[in-house]
Amino acid sequence: MVAAHALIFCGALDAMDLLLTDEQEGLQSTFAKGIAKELPLERLHGAQGQAADNASLRTFADLGWLRMSMPEEWGGLGLGYAEEVLLFRELGRNLGPLSVLAGVLAARLAASSGKLELAESILDGEEIGIVVPEGDAGAASGGAGRARLFSTGDCRKGVLVLPDGASLLDLTALDGAAAPCLDGTLKMCSFELGDARPVGHTEGGDLWWQGSLLTASMFVGQAEGARNMILEYAKVRQTFGRPIGAYQAVRHPIAEMTARAEHARCQTYYAALALGMGRADAAMQVAAARTLAQDAARKNADANIQLHGAVGITSELSAHLFLKRGIVLSNLFGRKKAALRQILNDDLMEV
Repeated sequence: MVAAHALIFCGALDAMDLLLTDEQEGLQSTFAKGIAKELPLERLHGAQGQAADNASLRTFADLGWLRMSMPEEWGGLGLGYAEEVLLFRELGRNLGPLSVLAGVLAARLAASSGKLELAESILDGEEIGIVVPEGDAGAASGGAGRARLFSTGDCRKGVLVLPDGASLLDLTALDGAAAPCLDGTLKMCSFELGDARPVGHTEGGDLWWQGSLLTASMFVGQAEGARNMILEYAKVRQTFGRPIGAYQAVRHPIAEMTARAEHARCQTYYAALALGMGRADAAMQVAAARTLAQDAARKNADANIQLHGAVGITSELSAHLFLKRGIVLSNLFGRKKAALRQILNDDLMEV
């Protein structure tokens, strides 16, 4: 009966089962336990954060997590987007290293452009940054203009993903200006795209939609992480002799946080299946997931801070980290406006 409710019919012949298989549940449990152990939020307070994230990148690479959805002929494990979103959901929940997302995209780009040795180096844990064009990324193309590089640590390569193609850039000779990043756990610098040397390129929008999907999955994890933080606090923080979770002013917002995260998670899982099946509406589904998940992450991060009261705005608490990481992620893959444009332009919206 439960499985029947989880089946969603999408056309005359296609149906999607949104329940996880036993293997996927096992993967999700492994990801949750491994990432919680490697990446506790406490690591982001103090100078040890980047060192911990660099070490975790190599650990995840050794476990084969970066090559999960790549075809076996490219050195991958041949799993699908459905399994990959489970990993990035857990990374989002623990504000994991952005270099994992960059590595997954860069390795696929390198392999698809015939540079298998370079792909293998990335899959072994080479640090890769994400390059984001300044201005409207949805309209950007070509190799001109200024861009920003976001990375977890020091890197010599960055991946630039645009709606119509992607490039892997050699940044060794880059004379970029380091800039302060809102999320102090990340590094950011600004540079001229023309100063970077392309070492790999692929046409088409496959990486754009994969990156958008994985970003949505990280947003889902962030929304759940922020909800979990205030949920635990509401159980132990007392006022007038009762836990604050007993009061509607706290209980109801936490219920709304849960609903937002759940809506975003379901749409992201649906989008992963649609993208994996190559459905005609996959791009619209991914864009919808990105929009819902980004909104859930931002609102839940804000509610987490507010419900903590005065302590919520202190740097000693991790609540502000969810908001800052969410703002940085919102700049990737065309931002929310590009996702909304994709949804409104889709033919399905004309039915």
